[in-house]
Parts: sequence; structure tokens; C-alpha cells
Amino acid sequence: MILTALALVLLAALMHAVWNAMAKRGKNKFLFLWCSASIASLILAPALVVDGIRGGLPREGWVYALLSIGIHAIYFYSLGQAYKVNDFSIAYSMSRGLGVGLTGIGAYFLFDERLAVFGITGICLIVAGIVIVGSFGQNTQKPVQTKSGLFWPLLTGILIGVYSLNDKAGVNYFSPLSFGAILYLGTMLVLTPVVLRLKRQLLKEWQENKKTILLAAICNIGAYPLVLFAFQIDKAGYVVAGREMSIVFGVLIGAIWLKEENLTSRLTGALSILCGVTFMVLS
Repeated sequence: MILTALALVLLAALMHAVWNAMAKRGKNKFLFLWCSASIASLILAPALVVDGIRGGLPREGWVYALLSIGIHAIYFYSLGQAYKVNDFSIAYSMSRGLGVGLTGIGAYFLFDERLAVFGITGICLIVAGIVIVGSFGQNTQKPVQTKSGLFWPLLTGILIGVYSLNDKAGVNYFSPLSFGAILYLGTMLVLTPVVLRLKRQLLKEWQENKKTILLAAICNIGAYPLVLFAFQIDKAGYVVAGREMSIVFGVLIGAIWLKEENLTSRLTGALSILCGVTFMVLS
């Protein structure tokens, strides 16, 4: 893996884990995510205007941008539901781990990114980590509900794989900052009708957590655009794999900051995922 791309995705991983942990602490996870991403979109908007003036928004790229908006709209809702019914480290590890495995497989078929033996081994280790976290990492006093508890993290992981492959293609047409701005602005607009039906909850969320929301927005700005920059210089499978260092950050944050229990099993699963990521990066 190219070292510059690795540095970008590691920084993105840390920022991603932090803003996800902040979202977990929100009273209404979905509204918290909407607020932070909306602020991030407004901050990124000038980049979109500049590229538009320079003619850097070709028509061919809008198909990928619109697809990304639709996928991310579902992703934000699914992520909020995953955090609502699960501990942070459970939801985060399962969704991110599944996402990287699917991206590696999808990149093989769509972009002809060949997987070496190390890459295949890495995917197997990631799947093993997901099983460990999902099956043995549950809080015994707050067990995951079999249907809804596992459904939302798994759906989120599938969406991560789909939007990663789509966005890898999209940044061939747009700059990462412009693509990120379109993504955030479009996703928030799509979700606005839902948010408007929750006005009182939205106001309460902002009043109680505005400082945390602003911090999450700053992390949002760096987290995904950094990944988009990495997509431009390295393979999708490597980029998404390297980004999954955030899984280990997520488990540690869940234990240290959010005071979640049953760390041993979750950390074992996270380390298995980390080993899988390492194999994929080295492949």
C-alpha cells in the first residue's frame, strides 16, 4: 500500500471512530448525525462552488454522486438504528468489518483489483472477527436483540461496501472535496423531510449537544474526504482495509470513554479484524 494513502486513511480512521462515538452519546442518534453532517456540508460547500466555476463538475460524474447520496441517506438512518439497539463497539466493529470485506470482493470484480493469498486470508480473518464480536462480545446484562440488533449493523456494513465502490469510481470525475460536499449536501436534503417531522426532538438535541455536534462535524469534514483523496492514489480494497483501523479505535473508545463492558471478547474480535486488515494492506 502506498504510504501516503496509508497515512491518510489512518488519520481518517481515528476521526471516524471519534465522531461515531460522539453520535452514540447523542440522545437521538439519527438527529445527531443529521446535524453534524449538515454543518460539515456547509463548510465544504465553497469547494463545490470553486470547482463549479472552474468547470470541474463533469456530467459523467453526477451519476455516481447521486447514487452516493441515495446510499448514504439509507446508511445514516441504518447507522443511527444500529447505535440505538447496540453498544457502540458491537455496532461499529460489525458494520466496519463487513464493509471492508465486501469492498475487497467488489473491487476485484468491478475494478479488476486482484486479491493475493494475503488478501483472501485477510477477508477470512475479518469475517472471523465479525463473528466473535457479534456472538461473544455482547453485554450479558444488555444482550443484542437477535433480529433488530444484528440486522442494522449488517445492513450498515453492506451499505459501506456499496458506497465505497461507488465513490471510488466517482472521484475519477470530481475532486474529493467537491464530491464530499455534494454527498453531504444531497444526503442531508434527502433526509430533511424526515427531520422536519421531529422538530421538537431536533431542537432538544441541538440544545443539549451542540458543542459535541460541532466537534463531530469537524471530524466529519476530515474523515471521509481524506478517504476520497486516498481513493485517487491507491486501490479501493487497500484504502477501505486500512481505514478499518477505526474498528480497534472504536472498541477502545467504547471501553474507555463510553464505559461499555465485556471488553475481552470485543477486543479479541477487533484484533482479528485488525489482523485481517493488515493482511489485506500487505497483499
